[in-house]
Amino acid sequence: MSDKQYVSIAGLPGGETWLVDYRKPEGQTHTLLRPKDDWTPIHINLGGIYTPEGYQDGLKVSGAQFVDIATDYIVGGTEDCVDINHSHSITLTTRTFTPKGRYVATIKGGSSNISIKFDDIASKPKYVDFDLGNWSDQSKDRTGGVTITANQPQSRQYTARQLHAHRPTLNGNFKLDSWKSPYFYTVYSALKKLGLA
Repeated sequence: MSDKQYVSIAGLPGGETWLVDYRKPEGQTHTLLRPKDDWTPIHINLGGIYTPEGYQDGLKVSGAQFVDIATDYIVGGTEDCVDINHSHSITLTTRTFTPKGRYVATIKGGSSNISIKFDDIASKPKYVDFDLGNWSDQSKDRTGGVTITANQPQSRQYTARQLHAHRPTLNGNFKLDSWKSPYFYTVYSALKKLGLA
């Protein structure tokens, strides 16, 4: 399967940041949010994201910095509602996540200062709700400074898995599974490169 995201915020060196939104008509999918060498924080409301079949992620944030994202809801793709990779100082606020794949959100690639706030998770993902510090082809740095907040009383306990990440701040009814072995990430990365994981 190719790596496809329905809505993507991509940062380039020097702060240049683009929105790629396949909800828009062909020829209008790419929007410049911030030019190079401009570090003005970005505030964007993406409305609701309902990911159609054939996409892995509802929202992908990759290489971006200083972005505040609001959505009404995110219905995920075959992998995630949200995939945050090698990004810094990102805030995401939504009312409802509806995962259809592995995770509600995966945060990886040395991402730092990431805040996710939500009211509800409407369905259970295949693995865990929040996956922190999983393998990334963009950076081997440890993910850190992650805060996840459930704004409303939960009908169930949410789950988070800490892999190659510093301990997150979890506000609400969460269970944290921590993989503290220093060898896990090294072995997993080697298996991933060989196509065995």
